Amino acid sequence: MRRGLTWAAVAGLLAGAMPAYAEPVTVWLEDEVPDDRAIEKADLQTGGTLHLDSTDVQFPPQPLTEEDAAAITAVGAAVEDGKDRWDDYEVEQSIAAEIQDAVDHVGLVRDARDRDDIVRALLFEGAAIARGFSAVDLGASDRAEAFRFGEGPGALPKAWVDAYALSHELADRSDLVDGTGWNDYQRFAKAIQALEPATVYVDDDVGEVWVDGVKLASGNRELPPGRHWFHTVRGGVVHGRQVVDLAPGAEIVLPRAVTDEELAAAHERVAAGRRSGMPDAVEDSLSLLLARYGGPMFVGALKDGKPVLVSYDDRAQLKDTTLVTVQLFGEVGGGVLVSPLFEQNYDDGSPEPWMVAPAASGGLGFEVGVSYFQFGGGIDASITPGRTIKFADGNDVENGSVSVFPQPWGGIGAYFVRPTKPTPIAGILGTVTWLSPANLGVGGRLMIGIPVDDKPTWVRISLGASYGLPAQWTTPAGTTTGATISGFLRIGLGSRV
Repeated sequence: MRRGLTWAAVAGLLAGAMPAYAEPVTVWLEDEVPDDRAIEKADLQTGGTLHLDSTDVQFPPQPLTEEDAAAITAVGAAVEDGKDRWDDYEVEQSIAAEIQDAVDHVGLVRDARDRDDIVRALLFEGAAIARGFSAVDLGASDRAEAFRFGEGPGALPKAWVDAYALSHELADRSDLVDGTGWNDYQRFAKAIQALEPATVYVDDDVGEVWVDGVKLASGNRELPPGRHWFHTVRGGVVHGRQVVDLAPGAEIVLPRAVTDEELAAAHERVAAGRRSGMPDAVEDSLSLLLARYGGPMFVGALKDGKPVLVSYDDRAQLKDTTLVTVQLFGEVGGGVLVSPLFEQNYDDGSPEPWMVAPAASGGLGFEVGVSYFQFGGGIDASITPGRTIKFADGNDVENGSVSVFPQPWGGIGAYFVRPTKPTPIAGILGTVTWLSPANLGVGGRLMIGIPVDDKPTWVRISLGASYGLPAQWTTPAGTTTGATISGFLRIGLGSRV
């Protein structure tokens, strides 16, 4: 299903050429383009594009080129060269190899004329194979491996099997190069005709389906085993070229450039917000679509009914439409607490203005983002083993010594990179902190995050510090406190909710 296809684009497609301008496109890895509500949400992020579904991935655009005509011409040239050398000594294998190489380079059978040209070449190649190999050698020789269909005494010249697969009929005497070729052909004709046909299920919703230059109706179609050229035509343009060797009795669906399994794997990656890691076949199809429409190009998938988009090329820039984000986090690490309040500062009776105490540091908190603006809060704790502060309660009754210092905080700041997708993030906050037990502090913290899954969850690295304003606190030396400083470097996990 397609939406928003302009008449100018239609004209370009019908001409089999690139549009005169680059057309933005969103390729959905879904069976059909999502509903209007999902499309509206997607267009808010992309600015509005043409929308394609997964059919265009499984049958990518591969318009006619000059090389297609040149490949058919090369098949005819290989036949003429072979005929010129037909009476030379021991040339059969080289003739067969040259014709087969030319046929292998044909990527598209455009019509019945192309098909007939290939049939004539294959009949001539088969004559060379039959004359160049005995029945025993054809079935067992390593030299004949590329030229036989089947193994052992029942082996057939593959070229003649492929010729019958294309024409659906046995050759006449006039179709073979000479009387010897006709005699050889008669030895294999009945066995070729008796091969069990293969069955191909032709979809009814992928466009016009062509096989070997003939348009097919939808449904189950029986085809003689051997080589076949498939393609579809959508909007007047060739899509989804496939060359397939069908085995006797095989049952297949219309061949696709991308299998259902590969499409599902790509869907999983995109639904998780990932551009990388898609199967090679999907990447190849998307590259053909980008070449066709010129870009920018986005790839989309539905996750729980909601559209998820990723940028496919450098020009495809998604607009961030998520206004509010909430992240919860926990961190642990180390730091320092610098204060004149530590008891050890007075052990010798001559207090120092500062005492630096190494600290273990941890914290729990939250961040709420509104666009790039954010505010947050939480509680930190510093533990200073071997360093204690003695303080009294409100009645000046001594409570004891502590080395664990809770530090509730709140702050405002901004994100450099917002936590809207599983990509690296960064932000900065200015904070107000109570540096227990005595100081009201101001400070800040810098955070960077590295995504570890698709939820998204980040490994956070935080660097922060606070300056505790001097407080009216009587020290053991009978003086009031000075400022207190706290600093930390921590690592932890944060997750968006």
